Amino acid sequence: MHKEVKESLNRIFEKEGIRDGMVKTVKAEKVAKRIWKPAVAGIGVVFIALFLIISPLTKESTDKTNGNPENAFEALNLFKLKGAYIGDNSAVSEIVTSVIGERGYEYIELQTKNEPYGLIVHTESGIIEQLQLKLALYVFVLVQNADYVQFVTNDQHEVVQKSELEKDYQIDFKSIQDEETLNSIYAGLTESNDYPVVFNTTQEHVYKILFNARARAIKQPGIIDIFNPQFEFDLDGEKYHLWINDQSAVLVKVSDSHSWYKLSSEDFTELQRMLSEEILVITGEIIEIEGNRLFVKETDAIQNNGQYDSAYVSVANGDVFSVGQHISVWSSFVNESVPVQTTASRTQKK
Repeated sequence: MHKEVKESLNRIFEKEGIRDGMVKTVKAEKVAKRIWKPAVAGIGVVFIALFLIISPLTKESTDKTNGNPENAFEALNLFKLKGAYIGDNSAVSEIVTSVIGERGYEYIELQTKNEPYGLIVHTESGIIEQLQLKLALYVFVLVQNADYVQFVTNDQHEVVQKSELEKDYQIDFKSIQDEETLNSIYAGLTESNDYPVVFNTTQEHVYKILFNARARAIKQPGIIDIFNPQFEFDLDGEKYHLWINDQSAVLVKVSDSHSWYKLSSEDFTELQRMLSEEILVITGEIIEIEGNRLFVKETDAIQNNGQYDSAYVSVANGDVFSVGQHISVWSSFVNESVPVQTTASRTQKK
């Protein structure tokens, strides 16, 4: 490392009262939380353990984004910190709090003693994959000697390496001078064309579980912008988006996409149980539509991982499908006729 860099680090360490190479720090003073806009996609970065966790970034103050997610990314206003070092506790804490929210983590550690230098973020329930990537991008752009960002939840560890992003995606972090450029890179890495899985709430057991989950969900402080949901459903005329993983779930009302709710542990467990009891009936092509009844058949055009090669499928009234469309169908029961008959508890267009 260059002499002037070391001297700068020493000054920072003295200012922060740092005497060891590993700094454990509680959260910095409250920083206004900002909007984000994730997408559901794999990002190909280095993970020690793969798991999807949910803890979205929020915002308590209101920026003039006019509800446009394209403007939301620019509201973070963190480029004033560009040029910081990993030992700058206050700068790094502000970046972490602004990107993943004050409630999104327990504490951070700064590895400053030996190279590679890095940031370690400790959380109770983890951070969704998109926010891991987003925080890593901000850290690598703004903190000039950061080599990695590590996320620790209980015994699970995930690491995003700067060198891997540079190699795999040809990102020149030094050349990024504004959030618009960073936004463009982030959007490119997380872009997805996947359709959400749609729950059929005309099924009584599905409706009951989702109704209770919505009623008991705990509203979280701040604002959130999300697109490309994992799941979608309709309850009493309101459309909702849902993200689920092994540890938690987040619910967003489409008509109020800035607000978000965390499911109670009881409803999260019930939702997991419902999903585990369902089977993938078929992935195939819609051959015929009669009212709300589809005839779906296996085809060479798309891989069928379902248990049947053809099925008559009843779907919710109002769902829009077309002949020739590819679809996956899940259900908790199947009538073993030929072809089999079922009522979809959830579907996904392909």
